[in-house]
Amino acid sequence: MDEHILKPIDVMDDNELIAVLTIKKDDFHEEYKEKVHVELNRRGVKLDDILKVAEYKINFNDFEKVDVSSAHEKLSLLIEPLDVIYFKNYTDDFLAIQKNSSSFVLHHYNSK
Repeated sequence: MDEHILKPIDVMDDNELIAVLTIKKDDFHEEYKEKVHVELNRRGVKLDDILKVAEYKINFNDFEKVDVSSAHEKLSLLIEPLDVIYFKNYTDDFLAIQKNSSSFVLHHYNSK
């Protein structure tokens, strides 16, 4: 079990619970993950809906929602050599993709 999460399920915030079922799923046994899933349902958090949506913005524009499965299509919006597109997921991790003259540069920013 992940040593970073040692507090009771009912006091964990939504992002911590979602991480148990996604990012850290290999660190927990099935019984624990089932309890986490029950807690998310009790809170009205729909895991499938959260995982289907990301947010993106180009340069300094506002964030817009996008379906995760089609988010890669937004790279075509990078036109100028220094344009940057930012993707943000449910845990507020950022991917920043910057267009260079002949390639792309990817930066990952973890919220923790």
